Amino acid sequence: MKTTSQALNTFIHRYWQAPFFLLMLMVCANAFASTITELEKQSLKGQVKSATVQGEIDRLYSEEQQMDQQYRALLSQLSALESSNVELQKRIDSQLSQQSNLQQQLESVAQIKREITPLMTQMQHSLVEFVQADLPFLKAQRLHALQQLDSYLADVENPLSSKYQKLLEAFEEQAELGYSMTSYQGLMAFEGQQVQVDFLRLGRVALYYQTLDGEYSARWSKQADRWITLDDQSSKWLGKAIAVAQGATVTGLLALDFAGLAYPPSGAGADKRQASGSEAQ
Repeated sequence: MKTTSQALNTFIHRYWQAPFFLLMLMVCANAFASTITELEKQSLKGQVKSATVQGEIDRLYSEEQQMDQQYRALLSQLSALESSNVELQKRIDSQLSQQSNLQQQLESVAQIKREITPLMTQMQHSLVEFVQADLPFLKAQRLHALQQLDSYLADVENPLSSKYQKLLEAFEEQAELGYSMTSYQGLMAFEGQQVQVDFLRLGRVALYYQTLDGEYSARWSKQADRWITLDDQSSKWLGKAIAVAQGATVTGLLALDFAGLAYPPSGAGADKRQASGSEAQ
């Protein structure tokens, strides 16, 4: 058996070491806890830093996406601008070509104007001469119309094309008179007196007149340049032709005097009724 001293030593030895052991455990636990706390802090800092870095990465990625979209949009706009520039250049080239053609046309118009103006002047003079030499029907009205045409042609405000058109229309009007049969009333000068008569024009073939009472008829002679009295038979036919032209009777076969002229006997009463001039103006 152990002795009391041995038991006491064993007790002291056993229970003397326990507090020390506990103290060591507590120191180690505190050290371990401090280490864990430090690790947790470092981990927390790492997480915060990671979150910050991830946020920066996300921000940079978002900016990159936006820049990529802007870049693609700019590329699309650039392509559209290049296409628009190509079309615009085509239009510019076309307009330059049209401008060149227009300039050539203007030069051609100026050349035509220089050439056509003397021609129109010649046509105008020819028209006046033609009316002067034509049968003396409605001569005053026709010459008045030519005077109005002269005024229109002399007006610098009127375009050349319009002047030329007016001149052609005047020629057409005069030409159409050669294909119509018409009767109209007018005055003739007989020994200083104005007498109302009926005129009959057959195109430009013949021109007649007859007094309203039918007592006197005449035909214009280009060769003699005066009125030639018709005989009684020709005068009757002329009266019928005037009635046809005026619509007073139906059209029928007419025997008008074109070349057979009846000169009144010298000193006869017909001389006294011979018209002293052409149609009264």
